[in-house]
Amino acid sequence: MDHSYITTVAGAALGNFDTVIEHCGLGGGKSSGKEYLSLNPKRTDSKLGSLSISKETGAGSDFATGDRWGDLVGLAAWRFDCSQLEAADRLADLLGIQRPPRRNDRHSTAGQAGQGQAPTHRNQPASAPKKPASGPDADGWACVQPVPADAPPPPVSNPRQGRPKLRYRYGDAAGALLFLIDRYEGKGGKSFGQLTWWQHRDGRGEWRWKAAPAPRALYGLDLLAQKPAAPVLVCEGEKAADAARLLFPDWVVVSWPGGANAVDKADWSPLAGREVTLWPDLDEAGESCAAKLAGLLCALPVPPAGLYRVQPQAFGLSAKGDDAADLLGWDAGRCADVCTRETWRVTVDMPKPEKTAPANKPAADKCTAKAGGPSKGGSGRGLFALEANGVFLAEIDRDGNESAPKWICSFLEPLARVRSPDNSGWGLLVRLLDPDKVEHRLVIPMALFSGEGLEVVKMLFDAGLQMAPGARQKVIVYLQTSRPEGRARVTARTGWHPTSEAGAVFVLPSRAFGAAEGEEWIYEAEGSGLHAFKTKGSAEQWREHVGRRCSGNSRLLFAVSVAFASPLLYLVGGESGGFHYRSNSSDGKTTALKVACSVCGDAGYLQRWRATDNGLEALAMQHCDALLALDELAQLDPKVAGETAYMLANGAGKTRAARTGGARERASWRLLFLSAGEISLGQHMAEANKTARAGQEIRLVDIPADAGAGLGAWECLHGAANGAEFSQSIEQAAKRFYGAPLAAYLDRLTTQADNLPQQLREAQKRFADQHLTEQASGQARRVADRFALVAMGGELATEWGLTGWDRGEALAAAGKCFAAWLAGRGGEGKQEDRVMLSAVREFFARHGDGAFDLWHRIGDDRSPRTADCAGVRRWIKLDGSPVSKAGQIDESSEGAEFQTEYFVYPEAFEHRICKGHDYKAVARILAEQGILRPDNGRLQSKLRIPGKGQMRVYHITPTLFEDGDHA
Repeated sequence: MDHSYITTVAGAALGNFDTVIEHCGLGGGKSSGKEYLSLNPKRTDSKLGSLSISKETGAGSDFATGDRWGDLVGLAAWRFDCSQLEAADRLADLLGIQRPPRRNDRHSTAGQAGQGQAPTHRNQPASAPKKPASGPDADGWACVQPVPADAPPPPVSNPRQGRPKLRYRYGDAAGALLFLIDRYEGKGGKSFGQLTWWQHRDGRGEWRWKAAPAPRALYGLDLLAQKPAAPVLVCEGEKAADAARLLFPDWVVVSWPGGANAVDKADWSPLAGREVTLWPDLDEAGESCAAKLAGLLCALPVPPAGLYRVQPQAFGLSAKGDDAADLLGWDAGRCADVCTRETWRVTVDMPKPEKTAPANKPAADKCTAKAGGPSKGGSGRGLFALEANGVFLAEIDRDGNESAPKWICSFLEPLARVRSPDNSGWGLLVRLLDPDKVEHRLVIPMALFSGEGLEVVKMLFDAGLQMAPGARQKVIVYLQTSRPEGRARVTARTGWHPTSEAGAVFVLPSRAFGAAEGEEWIYEAEGSGLHAFKTKGSAEQWREHVGRRCSGNSRLLFAVSVAFASPLLYLVGGESGGFHYRSNSSDGKTTALKVACSVCGDAGYLQRWRATDNGLEALAMQHCDALLALDELAQLDPKVAGETAYMLANGAGKTRAARTGGARERASWRLLFLSAGEISLGQHMAEANKTARAGQEIRLVDIPADAGAGLGAWECLHGAANGAEFSQSIEQAAKRFYGAPLAAYLDRLTTQADNLPQQLREAQKRFADQHLTEQASGQARRVADRFALVAMGGELATEWGLTGWDRGEALAAAGKCFAAWLAGRGGEGKQEDRVMLSAVREFFARHGDGAFDLWHRIGDDRSPRTADCAGVRRWIKLDGSPVSKAGQIDESSEGAEFQTEYFVYPEAFEHRICKGHDYKAVARILAEQGILRPDNGRLQSKLRIPGKGQMRVYHITPTLFEDGDHA
């Protein structure tokens, strides 16, 4: 019976290795592979190495003395100089194992002979007891926490190891001392010792070099209490935690006693419901520790609100064992910059608890989840299991015998079944870790599982999945048979997406705003997964360093307001459109675009016009409901410039054929876009002999970038010596802080969008009343509505504290830019009228002499013959009488003192002068302007032309070139 009892205790002791080691006074050692190295408590050791204990069997020896034992019961017998049975009883009491009944058994909960030396009184000098207590309440002694206020000061040094290099104080939530941990550093490496206060039932007390009983308090409980809403960073070791506290001043940084081997001995309940980020050491032990800790946090009654793991590579750490204490020379600002990148940490998913677990399989010590189902791989069936170090397959033969689990691939977790917003295009969302422990999330279309699934394997390999030889088909089966409970929507377009809950969600590549609980939205663009919606710094930092410098500069204020206005298009039913800053080189127009881009992302957010139709369609979808900024209009092919402006503003791409012969779904978007260039759209199109139509020019509104203050695009330099210095300073600020304003704006917008349509209609009416007359054309009013939308975007952002501007500044800037557009356009009339009148004037200015015969010289042999004649011109004297004969004038005058009227042949008027326009509309415009003289209500006049006889002509009066700005 005793032999069986000792074997049972030895097995239980092995499962509580750390507890037994500390009970035997061997704490403070270190692990070396499968061995645990410690100082020999029976003599004065100066370094580790001679005493070694197997963590797998408990067997060990001290090579210096020749002492040996076969298991942990033997270790206890050696340590306490007692028999095997007495040692088993000690460990049974420690581990809560019931002793078997024995004759004349004198067992009591107070202890047995040989179990420890009587402790010293509390007024005696503190020293390490010769034989530590067997555990709480053994021999009447118990560890007291917090330490009584009247307890003597703790000893300053350890009798065996001397003074510690560092001493860490563990306190409770109120700051009262619980226990101390000393760190020793020597030639043999680092070691630790726990110093606790023990008290006897009779009132005596003493400090002991002994670990506190589990569960043990966290390092930083008082900080957790002081900042109940702050995110928590968990470091492996007190030294790393102290270093991280300097780098993360707004966080609560904690650790736990005992290191990686004692993570399950700590009390993690204070982290329930908190956002927790784990920072393990950069080694295998740290990875295993993080997985175990994640599992413990997942099992809390209230799991963490969010669980993440730091990617040390993001901080430049790469050496084995690196942690926060290795960030030498770093400060909080530099650390904050790294933390603005998406890759500085990855999400640790928190699976729901398993309903049942196989009886013959031990519970995983990592935060894992079952996945997959029966496998057809091999000759029989099998079960897949997901563990922290990969996916395992236990095959079952035809007789029902289960083989040992075999590793088939690295960590690969199915997270959710995904589909498009219209419930098509189903796929599987998976998470995997590459060899550098960087997390990847992939959406695998279910259509790729058809056939042998080679495309699926390519995707997984490309993301860094490691796979066992010959396991390809098993991995495919594992994914195909997985049934994750999660659901998600996938879209290739940013911006607003309506939901079944009568609301809408705004999707960005990094997150979704306004999403319903339990429904994840994922942005998955075709091709590269890279995007420019990145964030660095906070919205407050952007406001102070970038936003405030825009104040007083109408072009900057307007450009930034465009970025805030784009998300309003969907909410208010607005139409897409663009604004083009035009000026000479180095006037600041590109800087204005860069500053506007900083609202949404980094320097890579600014795009170029030089792209194909397909490329611009993709860019538009990737910036739907957000700002699209395009620089250098001259790089766009002038032959397609007009059509491209139409495409972007109309919000739809080309219709293309599908493989089945039908039409593919067209790309669609909503956006406001900013452009910059040294020429206007009309000038650029003219290079290809094309005329800009009114619809094209009102879709891409041309604004002079020169603000008229003699400083290019600037009006206020905010202390800079010149425009160039101001441009450089605000560009540098935009490189340091970006992206956060858009996220903060969308957070407010998704909760306060109900009244926006009515507010916009009122704002548009006020804007039109202020800047237009009642005679304004519908085109001018249409553009004014777009300017009013931009003003509203800037004013909303100002109202929500995002810009640092005074109220009304965005509205004033929009008004100033609108007035500049209106002046450059030629007024508030119809654009087509102005364009048609300009075309007529341009024709007569170029061909007024060469294409028209002079009335009084027709039939004169000395007069040169007019090639490709368009009609006849006649001089008018100052008294209004026409010159019909050569004798009426001095031939040497060449008509300098006369006005000219034209009689245009119908064919020339319709096909040459009005080329590209409706000639009837042109004639009506000319008649309304008094340029064309009607005849009895008809636009054509009946007249006898010399040499031609009676015929119909268009009579153009001398007022053609009068009041050239009118229209």
